[in-house]
Amino acid sequence: MYANATIGTNDTNKSNNMNNTGLNPAGNDLLQLISGGGVSALEAVAASGDAFPPLKAAVIEALAIIKIVKKFQRDKEDWATFSESLIEKIENIVQASCQYNESQVLWTLQPHFENMKYILDQLKEYVMKIQRRYTRRTFYDSEKEQASLQIKLHALPDFWACLCMEESLQEADAKRDVWEDPIITESNTDDKSIERRNVGKRPTITGGVSQVNVLTQAHDFQINDSVFYSANTLNINDNGELEVKIADLVEQSNAEKWLQELKAPSHGKVRERCMPGTREDVLTLIKTWLGDLNEPNIFWLSGSPGSGKTTIASTIVVDSDYFSGQFFFHRDEAELRNSDNLWRHIALDLSLGSNDLRKSITQALETQKANIRGLDISMQFEHLIAKPLQQVFTGRTSVKPLLIVVDALDECDSYEKLLPSLVSWSHLSKSLKLLITSRNYLKIQNRLRSVSVHHNLTTGHGVSTQTSHDLEKYFVARFSEVTGLPPKWPGPAKVSFLVRKAAGLFVWAKSAMDFILYNGGDPEERLDIISADSGEGIDVVDSLYHQVISAALQGLREPEKVALKLVLGSIIIAKNPLRIKDLTELLGVKDALLISIIGQISPILSISNTSYLRVCHQSVTDFLLDAERSQNLWVDPQFYSLCFAGYCLKFMNAKLKFNFFGLKTSHVLNRHIPELKDHIKSVKSTALDHASYFWAHYLQKDGDPSLQLEVQGAVERFLMVHLLHWLEIMSLMGTVNHAAQLLLSAARWSTALKPSLSDFANDANRFVMEFIEPITLAAPHIYLSALPFSPQHSKISMHFLELFQKTVTVKKGKMEDWSEKCFIRLTDHDGEVASVAFSSDGQHIVSGSDDKTVRVWDAQTGQSVMDPLKGHNGWVTSVAFSLNGGHIVSGCRDRSIRVWDAQTGQSVMDPLKGHDDWVTSVAFSPDGCQIVSGSDDKTIRLWDAQTGQSIMDPLKGHKHGVTSVAFSPDGRHIVSGSADKTVRVWDAQIGQSVMNPLKGHNCGVTSVAFSPDGRHIVSGSVDNTVRVWDAQTGQSVMDPLKGHNRNVTSVAFSPDGRHIVSGSDDCTVRVWDVQTGQSVMNPLRNLVCHDTSVECSPITSVAFSPGGRHIISGSADNTVRVWEIQTNPSVMDSFKGHGHHVESVAFAPDGRHIVSGSLDKTMRVWDTQTGQNVIDPLNGHDCAVTSVAFSPDGVHIVSGSHDETVRVWDAQTGQSVMDPLKGHNDWVTSVAFSYDGRHIVSGSYDKTVRVWDAQTGQSVMDPLKGHGLWVSSVAFSPDSQHIISGSFDKTVRVWDAQTGQSVMDPLKGHNRGVTSVAFSPDGRHIVSGSVDNTVRVWDAQTGQSVMDPLKGHSLGVNSVAFSPDGRHIVSGSADKTVRVWDAQTGQTSMDTFTTSCLSTSCTSSIRVVLPILPINSEDENNMDMSDPYKTFFCSSYDKSYLKFCHIHSNWVMLQNAHLLWVPDQNKSGLFWPRTTTVIGCTPTSLQFKNFVHGINWSQCFSS
Repeated sequence: MYANATIGTNDTNKSNNMNNTGLNPAGNDLLQLISGGGVSALEAVAASGDAFPPLKAAVIEALAIIKIVKKFQRDKEDWATFSESLIEKIENIVQASCQYNESQVLWTLQPHFENMKYILDQLKEYVMKIQRRYTRRTFYDSEKEQASLQIKLHALPDFWACLCMEESLQEADAKRDVWEDPIITESNTDDKSIERRNVGKRPTITGGVSQVNVLTQAHDFQINDSVFYSANTLNINDNGELEVKIADLVEQSNAEKWLQELKAPSHGKVRERCMPGTREDVLTLIKTWLGDLNEPNIFWLSGSPGSGKTTIASTIVVDSDYFSGQFFFHRDEAELRNSDNLWRHIALDLSLGSNDLRKSITQALETQKANIRGLDISMQFEHLIAKPLQQVFTGRTSVKPLLIVVDALDECDSYEKLLPSLVSWSHLSKSLKLLITSRNYLKIQNRLRSVSVHHNLTTGHGVSTQTSHDLEKYFVARFSEVTGLPPKWPGPAKVSFLVRKAAGLFVWAKSAMDFILYNGGDPEERLDIISADSGEGIDVVDSLYHQVISAALQGLREPEKVALKLVLGSIIIAKNPLRIKDLTELLGVKDALLISIIGQISPILSISNTSYLRVCHQSVTDFLLDAERSQNLWVDPQFYSLCFAGYCLKFMNAKLKFNFFGLKTSHVLNRHIPELKDHIKSVKSTALDHASYFWAHYLQKDGDPSLQLEVQGAVERFLMVHLLHWLEIMSLMGTVNHAAQLLLSAARWSTALKPSLSDFANDANRFVMEFIEPITLAAPHIYLSALPFSPQHSKISMHFLELFQKTVTVKKGKMEDWSEKCFIRLTDHDGEVASVAFSSDGQHIVSGSDDKTVRVWDAQTGQSVMDPLKGHNGWVTSVAFSLNGGHIVSGCRDRSIRVWDAQTGQSVMDPLKGHDDWVTSVAFSPDGCQIVSGSDDKTIRLWDAQTGQSIMDPLKGHKHGVTSVAFSPDGRHIVSGSADKTVRVWDAQIGQSVMNPLKGHNCGVTSVAFSPDGRHIVSGSVDNTVRVWDAQTGQSVMDPLKGHNRNVTSVAFSPDGRHIVSGSDDCTVRVWDVQTGQSVMNPLRNLVCHDTSVECSPITSVAFSPGGRHIISGSADNTVRVWEIQTNPSVMDSFKGHGHHVESVAFAPDGRHIVSGSLDKTMRVWDTQTGQNVIDPLNGHDCAVTSVAFSPDGVHIVSGSHDETVRVWDAQTGQSVMDPLKGHNDWVTSVAFSYDGRHIVSGSYDKTVRVWDAQTGQSVMDPLKGHGLWVSSVAFSPDSQHIISGSFDKTVRVWDAQTGQSVMDPLKGHNRGVTSVAFSPDGRHIVSGSVDNTVRVWDAQTGQSVMDPLKGHSLGVNSVAFSPDGRHIVSGSADKTVRVWDAQTGQTSMDTFTTSCLSTSCTSSIRVVLPILPINSEDENNMDMSDPYKTFFCSSYDKSYLKFCHIHSNWVMLQNAHLLWVPDQNKSGLFWPRTTTVIGCTPTSLQFKNFVHGINWSQCFSS
């Protein structure tokens, strides 16, 4: 196949070699359409009737993506660039496609079009996900998203490269007389042989046969167990056959790709078949049903445990000509007892059995974007089974029956969830047959009996004659198989007796014969044992099991009997099946004894080919766990579980050790360790696997005090000696988060037994959660990074650190107590967690997610307490518990509301439908009788919680979507928040609004809640604020609560009403005091651990626990977190700093505080003695804060800003006390109070000075004009009679405060602009600072300089002020220092405060991070900084490591080696040589004197 023109090898040649020859007219037409470029060109191609269908589909998909992107209102430039890149890519693809004729493009490029379609689908899904975030106004990392999108764009196939590659192959082919060995050679018309091409061999080609060369670059194809690799040549003797074959290849490849998304488990192993000649009555009945299209299409075979249901089902599977799919449930295996796996596996079976079904199921997967696991079971059935079967079988007149077998339905954990879909099978064609076997449970009977042919395998007195004959045949056959028995033994009488004893139970027959014929036993004696019992029915099964186990115990010494029961108990209670070797290792039972025990009880065991042990039948487990039935053989689950926990711990205590895996270096992350999986497998046994993962799950409260004491001792030894060793195991297993949950379980178990042990386990949990990143990423850094940074008062640090002395020493900056408040992190959701709530007793947490599921968790341990609740078809937006904890309500973007049983997870009624758009919020009324829902359709609806009926017309009033709803505590009112920026309160009885909308937010309201006493309402908004309202009047009761710097997404009151919690897209959770509006603790940051880094994730939902001690949060990182809160200020880290340059500072009148204003738009108030923040930052300005000052009484603070406004604040609370003062038409550069507090003066970049009434905020006179350049600083005299102003015209002016007139000539002396001015407290002097690096002091009466300029700063002075007693002057400079001067002598009164910054240039007076400057140190224990932004020199214990390092995320990197992980709070405060202090972060000083790392890391342990 040749292209119609020569294709060049670079972009320049592309246009030059376009097809204009007329060989491809359609292509030429498309080239004309595309020539204009841009979206319009693509739209023309999409509308063209000449476009090749696959190409047209790709263009339409690309246009859909561009249409979505065009609507984005943020990062428009980035999105425009993305659109241009996508357009260019598609244009190139169109141009390349036009080089082929129509038949060629359909088949030669088909694989590439398939690949392109898949990538475009992914790209569209990705863009739609970002669109959903925009809809939620969720913060996201634009740079990261754009990078990801570019990667996806680059993945689009290069069609030009395909053409170039093919052209090269064609040229090579033209030079050869013969082809290389063909992959497909035609041997005859009906048979094609398929083989790999063998380059170099020259086959003989029949003359005159047309051959076609096709480049199959994009895919590997699987056909008839042979694989075609990319760039191979297919040689076929007929073009039509070629097209069909390639179409099949593409179709199969696409199907395989989608079918893999089913992630279906292997079905249960088909058990033994019925012995020939037995069960013929039942088998005939089933076979007759299969052929009868007038009968119901479901056959339900029921029976008692052991009646032979599974054996019959296995026989049908093996013998039936109609068989198409099977699933054998089994309670012992997690995958085979999970109801969610049934229809996915059946779909896979069907796809393998029928090409038509394969296509239909593939289409269903493609339509659902393979998100089948996110659908509930009924929806899985509809999409994967019902619709494909209907598509294929509808309309067919003669159809061979299709048979699906589902065995042991009762062994499914949640079989109730399957019943609706199983019943739905009855609506399908009668030729589609479903065979179900199960016990005769009432729930199953009620649902299946009316839609099925039902046959019950009768046991006991009602056993059929046929069944008795079958049992007789079975017994005779088993006896005849054994040699060495007496002739004709045991005889017809004994066989008849055994038949009667079996009473239709084939499991009894099998177990009895296994027992009688046990190798090494006396058959006659054993038959006599069985014959001695006279029980019937279930009693006979129990009796047999009792006899089997009792016989095994006979003759054993007491320790051996204990061992046998221990083995049996361990098999029964094990969370996962155990191998024989596992039991030997864990239980310490000798091999010989264990093999003997297993042999003795083999009649009730099943042993797999890989030596995994299980009981042979669920009835054995039922018997042993029932104390009444098993009597002295009872397996007490609590006792044996605790016993097994002790053995797991004992085993780990014996095996675990430091550096268990013998890791060679600390410089490599776990995932980069070569051949890690093989190494782990060679070192760690499956017994250690089991013990490490499950030990805490087996801890149970038991009545045996001695056992509890023994296990307590094992737990204590494990935690005190091997905790860190165990974390190595969990690190390399990738289960660190699970380790944290196990520690919580251990803490809970030991609370009453030994509180100190519980405290240690809790502390260990905090250790794991605080350092989850280094522990997860690199096992050696449990010791090298996590342990050294553990709080000095933590139990982990005090207990373990002394054993690891060759680690880095944190001399300064170590936490005293745990700062990370998160102690549970729940990670099972596959999508963003949108909503979380506590149950009323605080025992459980419910969460809803965009993975379409609702999950319920144990609030103490973080364990999931049931399978995900599935049923919604979209993003679950809101969840809530009823007050009594009995039910859960969930709202969804599928416009429905669902109510679930909180104990079983079952849906208790049909979905509540009525909303016309997304349901955004749901809540139960306090009495649980009603449900309220809010929706994007702008309405609120009330529903009867018992019936699901709407109880009144929708509540209308909001102009945009309703985002949040809640009931008042008395149930009489409903509050709603909306994207229309308002909050509304409604009468819950009549649905009427009870007051005007509550207005105040500047953007949409995202969340609302009532206080516990019903007196207040709290609301959160996209305007980044939280507001508190009076629920009676609708008035705001305080200024907005400010602190979040992105959308507030969720708010809630604490149970006592004293606090409010808020979550935000800024990735933090904040707690506020309801009385003061102040933040009462540091924000809780939602950090996310990735492979090599840590980042933050937006908070979507928050709630208090009923006790008020904990907060839960849902997050966009798919997690739910539980936080422990302390609102006592004494325990929090209050040392916070500005995030940008500080522009102005001022003393409070009493000298105890300093206020600072910064380019970060905030003000901060500091304690002058300690340097501590005394209140949270003052937020409100929209731009940089340039000037700040206290009022004379210290009650207020005034600030000026680049936003051209002046603001007045309460100095105690930090709240704004009036609207902004507006009048300046450029930046406000300086502000000050008059000494009587009645007026405020401000200077501006507009060259003017303004005077304002401090009570009303009104301007009291015309602007004061006179300066030639902008005014930089202003101040009142102490008697409030005069105003001074400094300007960049290098002068200071003095004005009459009453008239606004200048009272003297400008004060001149500075050589450059004046930046700051102030009066002395007695009004006699003026101080000024200047960009000329000096400070000057002037006589306020004469304007004369009273002393030489104060010199010392090396850069411009930005701010000056007198101390309250007038004895000192403080100045802040761009030289990164604050200096204090004697106002009488002009001498520096104390050492300079060095407070420098990361950047090489500063313009502010006070900096918040320390200098990182080149330092050449002779001290090998210091770290020498090189690059001022990121690099430093590691002078470690070893000269060979004297290389430059850099900080990547939280890792200190030695070239590509991971040297040390540093906590976030310490990273920015690291001390380097000559560092004297750090303001605004945690000062951190590290000593590397004894630090070992790399290949020497294991020397850190001091044995």
